[in-house]
Amino acid sequence: MSAICKDSILTNKYNKLTTLSSVLAYIDDTLWITNSKPNLELIIQIATSFYQIANVKINSHKLVFITNAKKLSQLNFINSSLQLQQPSILFKFFEYWFTLDGKQTKQTKLITDEIINLTNILKTKHITDKQVSYIINTVIIPILEYRIHNIVLSQTTCSKILSSYLTIAKHKSNLASTTPNSTLLNHNIYGIKNI
Repeated sequence: MSAICKDSILTNKYNKLTTLSSVLAYIDDTLWITNSKPNLELIIQIATSFYQIANVKINSHKLVFITNAKKLSQLNFINSSLQLQQPSILFKFFEYWFTLDGKQTKQTKLITDEIINLTNILKTKHITDKQVSYIINTVIIPILEYRIHNIVLSQTTCSKILSSYLTIAKHKSNLASTTPNSTLLNHNIYGIKNI
């Protein structure tokens, strides 16, 4: 970076000030959307020239190429050949999982597994019933709400998730497993949120 400034207000001398600085930056979750292959190739050409000028390194193993075009199978980007993502393979964008085939079974399984894993962690901790309620309401439920922004869970899946964390809450509360779920969901008692 450089700038030219006047040496003094009394003289017409100018000085050129120059400074160099190193910058480390990360580019994450870049998305290019276009309606044709030529437009995408133009975007890639511009991006490639920018990356070369700015000396940006791209991890080609993390690139995902998706399209709804039937004939387009690969694309070149910075000396790498991008293969088309298979329709049934999950890919992640902004912490959401997607597939091109529109089926939600794999995303649902990932979400269910994540929530069950979190509740299993709760199972092993020596915490009180109120702490379990707090963790469920402020950690597990918000994670679930965030993960389901792009899908709709079935009633069966919701019941399975609800059952997994209510079982832990009953155990930590020293309640019988036959205790009605409404006891834990009641806002005057434990106030655990229902999904």
